[in-house]
Amino acid sequence: MDLLHLNRLRQYSHEPSSTKGWFANPATTIAAINERLDTLGPLYDSVSGHGFGNQTGDALGSVDNYLIHRIVAAIVTMARKFLAVFSYRVATRRNCLRRLKQHST
Repeated sequence: MDLLHLNRLRQYSHEPSSTKGWFANPATTIAAINERLDTLGPLYDSVSGHGFGNQTGDALGSVDNYLIHRIVAAIVTMARKFLAVFSYRVATRRNCLRRLKQHST
């Protein structure tokens, strides 16, 4: 069931800023609701329109790209470190490094 149908929420609209879909507790007084809507309504109206939402999406996309790049870079770095350590261990077990030292002197 929906909270509106259960009478646990009431829906309000703010006429001056033409925003709808504000919800409040049924026990809240109309004066408190109107005071809050007079504060939040114009702010929501200015932020939700005029291209601000698109800029927010662009910023979030940039953050996503940055984080994905960092994660991939960390994975590649860890793989390279693992490969280097693994190669060194294999070389020491096969005595390859001792042969290199003998030839270099």
